[in-house]
Amino acid sequence: DVTPLVVMEDIDLSPEQTLRLPLLVVELVTNVLKHSLADQDGGVIWVDLRHRGDEIELAVSDSRSTPGPRFAPSSIVKALAQGLDGEAFVKDAGGWVAGALIPSAARRSTCRWTGA
Repeated sequence: DVTPLVVMEDIDLSPEQTLRLPLLVVELVTNVLKHSLADQDGGVIWVDLRHRGDEIELAVSDSRSTPGPRFAPSSIVKALAQGLDGEAFVKDAGGWVAGALIPSAARRSTCRWTGA
């Protein structure tokens, strides 16, 4: 079994971000399921959406016990991040974390994405 753990701050998003950000979340989680946890007996997927200064950081990681080799963001993740005027990343945090930094929508017409 795979257990999702989601942490989301209340974040104001532009209408475009409201449409595109969920696609990025789905792609990042799909990548974890297909590549990182595929050969594991279950695990945990963390999805974290937070303010980081003037940016919003979306980070997805998992509980894989032995991280695989370093990898670059997929072309789909890069394209989705760029569509949000952001940048995809992969960083080492004791295991690989993939995600994107996107500009905050604080100065745009916004919708509220309320964390659970």
